[in-house]
Formats: sequence, structure tokens, C-alpha cells
Amino acid sequence: MWCFAMAQFAGRLDNIAVAPSSQGQGIGAALIRHSGSFMAKKGAAYYQLYTNELMHENIDWYRNSGFREIACREEHGFKRVYFEKTINQP
Repeated sequence: MWCFAMAQFAGRLDNIAVAPSSQGQGIGAALIRHSGSFMAKKGAAYYQLYTNELMHENIDWYRNSGFREIACREEHGFKRVYFEKTINQP
């Protein structure tokens, strides 16, 4: 008898930005949704991202959008907050 444990594939969102003149129109949320859909199609079970700890609005937005905080650490002189979100498979 063989037992297999498949590691869950994680996607990573490296960078997302919306021009200041276009913020507040749902563009960032649409980009995040599209990223999640894309990663789901590639087989990801969840995805991760990070932001600087000084970006309080981003941190609040990620928390309110279903991301959970998984780590805080300093890297290359930047204090980063890491988040993760489970992807709802189609």
C-alpha cells in the first residue's frame, strides 16, 4: 500500500499597485480577485503576499478581504507583514 501526501501549491502575489488617481474605484480588489482566479486555475490552494508594516490602510484592507496574517519580519531593512488567503477552487 502506498500513501501519498500532496503538498499544497501556494501562489505568491509579488506586487499590486493602482495609480493614486484611480484608487477607491475597486480596481485593486478586481486585480486581487483576478490573481486568485488565475492561481486557482494553476492549481494553487492558497496564495500569499506582504506589505510594509507602515501601510496601515493596506493591512486593514487585506484583513477585511479575507487574508490572514501569517508572519511579521524584517527583511533587507523593511518591516513586512505577510498574509495568506485560501483560494476557493472553481
